[in-house]
Amino acid sequence: MVSCLEQHNGLQLTDAVPSIVEVLNMNCTVLKSLNVNSLIQIGYYVLQDANVQRKETNEYISTLVAVLMNSAANENKEERALRENFLFAVWCKTDTLSLPLHLHEQLTIEWKLYLQQLLLNLIFKCHANHGSQDQQYFVNIFASPDIIFFLNVCRRSPLIFQATIMTFTTFLINKKGCSIIRSLMKEFVKLVECYSKEKLSSLFPPQYKSLVSFLQQAPHFSSSDSNALELLIKTFKDDKYSGVAFVSCFPVWLPLLVKYYSQKYNKDFFSDFHF
Repeated sequence: MVSCLEQHNGLQLTDAVPSIVEVLNMNCTVLKSLNVNSLIQIGYYVLQDANVQRKETNEYISTLVAVLMNSAANENKEERALRENFLFAVWCKTDTLSLPLHLHEQLTIEWKLYLQQLLLNLIFKCHANHGSQDQQYFVNIFASPDIIFFLNVCRRSPLIFQATIMTFTTFLINKKGCSIIRSLMKEFVKLVECYSKEKLSSLFPPQYKSLVSFLQQAPHFSSSDSNALELLIKTFKDDKYSGVAFVSCFPVWLPLLVKYYSQKYNKDFFSDFHF
C-alpha cells in the first residue's frame, strides 16, 4: 500500500488507492512513513468520498490532522503550503466533521487565518447588505450550518471563544469602532450564551469572572453600578484591548462608563484610553 501511494504521488489518489477500507485501516505508524503530499492526497480522498461512514471519516481525519500538525518541523515551503491548505479544507468542513475538541483548539490557535477568514466573511456579508443593523438579519447571518457548528465549539472551548473575541476586537480597533463589527460581537456573545450550558463567565479568563457576572446584568443607572464600572476602568488601565473587548461584548455599559469616568476623574474617557 505504501509503495503504491509513493509511486503514484503525482496522480489522482483514486488511481492509486484500490480500497477505501485499506485507507481507513492505516495506523499512525504507516501514516508517519508517508511523505506530506501522500498524506494530504489520502486526506482529500477520504474527505470527498461520499460512501465513507461519518464515524470512520471523523476518526481518520482526526488521526491525519494530528499527524500533519506534528509534522511541521521537518517540512519545506511547498510541503507547508500543501499541509496548511488541507488543514484549511478540514476547517471548512467542520460543520460535517466532529474532530476532538483539542484539535479544534489547535487548528484555531495555530492557524488563526481560519478564524480570521470565518469572521471576515461575516463582516463582508453584513457590508454586502449595505450595513444592515436589523436584528433579524444578524440572526440569519449566524444561522448557517458552519456558523452554528462554530458557536457550538465556542461554547465548549474557552480557548476558541477567547480567540474569537480578541480577533473581533482587533478588527474593531483597526476599523475605528465599526458599528457592524460591534453588532456582530454583541450577537456572537448572546448566541454563545444561549448555546452554553455553563455560565458565560466560565468562558472568559478567570480574572474577569466577577466583571462578566456584573456586565451580564442590565445596569440600574444608579450607584449600584459602580462595582462594574470600577472593574471596567481597572481593566482598561491594565489592558486596553481587554477593556475594548468587554464594552463591545456588553455595549449597554459604555455610555455609563464614559459618564462615570468623567464625573469621578474630571477627564475625558476616550482621550485617556485612545488607540
